[in-house]
Amino acid sequence: MKILYVIGNGFDIAHGLDTSYWNFREYLDDIYLEFLQEFERLYNIGRIDFLDPRVPESTRERWEKSVNHELWSELEEKMGQPNISEMMDASTSVLADMDLDGGLIGIEDTMNSYWAAQYGYIEIFEQYVKEWIESVNTSDITPKRRDLIESTDYFLNFNYTDLLEKVYKIENVLHIHGGVASVTDIEPIMGHCNYKDIEDHCRWAEEADEKFDEGKASIHRAVVNYLKSIYKDTKGILGAHQTFWDRLGNVDKVVIIGWSAGIADLPYLRKIRESVSKNTKWYVYCYDDKTYKALNSVMLEEDIEGKYEVNYIPTSEFWN
Repeated sequence: MKILYVIGNGFDIAHGLDTSYWNFREYLDDIYLEFLQEFERLYNIGRIDFLDPRVPESTRERWEKSVNHELWSELEEKMGQPNISEMMDASTSVLADMDLDGGLIGIEDTMNSYWAAQYGYIEIFEQYVKEWIESVNTSDITPKRRDLIESTDYFLNFNYTDLLEKVYKIENVLHIHGGVASVTDIEPIMGHCNYKDIEDHCRWAEEADEKFDEGKASIHRAVVNYLKSIYKDTKGILGAHQTFWDRLGNVDKVVIIGWSAGIADLPYLRKIRESVSKNTKWYVYCYDDKTYKALNSVMLEEDIEGKYEVNYIPTSEFWN
């Protein structure tokens, strides 16, 4: 029988790798500051003007602590929740400035071009992630779990680094969201799974069409195109790795370590549940009480706790 290890960013951080969102934003702050400012504005990641003398040091400390604890999963959730009201207001202003004397032909193309110009930088977000993660060096890292070295178990890795391959010499690793070029041909994948907003704007576009309001219909379709461009196709990702899921029938233990199970990741948890046997035991390592509550909630929601034996263990015990 085999063990399935579900590896999240906490695993890499425990080895001393600077792979938190804070580390990534520091990289952007040094090289792509304008992009960082626009990105955090769009996704409501509050930014403080530290040059403003009215901002007290305590406010700065609270802000840094908040962003420093920002999880990648939380970031992806925010990617699916941009400021739609702001987008709609901006679109309405663009329409108001258009010369419509010649009719409404071309409005949708104009709106799509507008959004490509305004928020096209989102399309290069993954490129910046790739640049940054390729700079993370694992060559000086030593293993913290000797029994994992050259393990023949299965590893579902949500991280982009080559830590498992280079440090632990493990071969059965699926980088489900891509990673560095040395371990996978798939470039880093990020995005949201909030399809409801896409469906809503599709419906509103159809309703506007029925009322012959081509201007409003074009706005909604432009928003749909934008949201689709940053949508993570988890169904397609799952289907592309069916061979991996088929192997999990002989797994008798699932070990979750360093993983926060964000909303965008729940389809993978569901797929694991469907693929392993009914006698499989689950061992969920929790960094703190917040992590425990989050993981316990999804285990209940996905009908894992109750049907399987689920054990919640402090993360520190994994490394002992």
